[in-house]
Amino acid sequence: MQQKTVTVDFLSHKRVTNRNYSDQYLVEDNHVPIVSREVWDAVQKEKEKRALAKNNVIGDRGKYTSKYPFSGKIICGDCGAKFKRRQWNSKNTSKKNVWQCTTYINEGKDACHMKAIDEKVLEQAFVDWFNELYKDRVKVVDTMKKNIEDVIKNLNIGIDAEKLEDEIEKVKDDIKQLVNFRMTGDIDIEVYQEENKRLNAVLNNLRSQRDVVSLDEDRKNEMRRQIEEIELVLGIRDGLLTEFDGELFGALVERIEIGEGGEIGFELLEIIKHT
Repeated sequence: MQQKTVTVDFLSHKRVTNRNYSDQYLVEDNHVPIVSREVWDAVQKEKEKRALAKNNVIGDRGKYTSKYPFSGKIICGDCGAKFKRRQWNSKNTSKKNVWQCTTYINEGKDACHMKAIDEKVLEQAFVDWFNELYKDRVKVVDTMKKNIEDVIKNLNIGIDAEKLEDEIEKVKDDIKQLVNFRMTGDIDIEVYQEENKRLNAVLNNLRSQRDVVSLDEDRKNEMRRQIEEIELVLGIRDGLLTEFDGELFGALVERIEIGEGGEIGFELLEIIKHT
């Protein structure tokens, strides 16, 4: 807001709160935000969605952590729901830990036909999967690098980040000049309001494009970071697994999908999947 105060006496230079002494001007989006309103709103919605998916509420971070490596990572191939850890025969010596589809648990077999899977079966499946991955680790990492670079090439096609910044600065200068014209009385209020609205719409559109470019850059960096982590984990490993390693599982696997026939698929990254 400009002209919140005005000078009422040019001899004493006394300034007072502008209570209808003179026009006031509201300049929207004149300062560069850290992120655009669109990106901010999208992030808040994503946070809420992830919280609800984990039966959590925003701000309650304690529920996000788990002592079980498979928690939140097993997906039902029948209905798409997540699996939950349960203990069968908990009161006798034959007890065992299993993972079962939450739809089956809550709604019964009419809603989902997926059977429970023994935790030890999952652990052994990871051991077998990792050992195959480890044997061919050089080729696997090279393939992932190539696929990721192919994805990266398709990001931001035709968008010149420097040109965007130049256009944003030009529009901001135009807005400042427009405000100055109005303050000096060179344009009337109707023309000012219409042109100010148009320029701010252009500015918001340019900023949204810039935010998309920025998010894509973050995505590129995250992809490369994941590959580096996987390459490091495979590189420092000395030999095949003989038993389940929860930390290694957490470092490599994004999710597990259980097929309708009981097949177990391990997923490293969004663009790479080994079964």
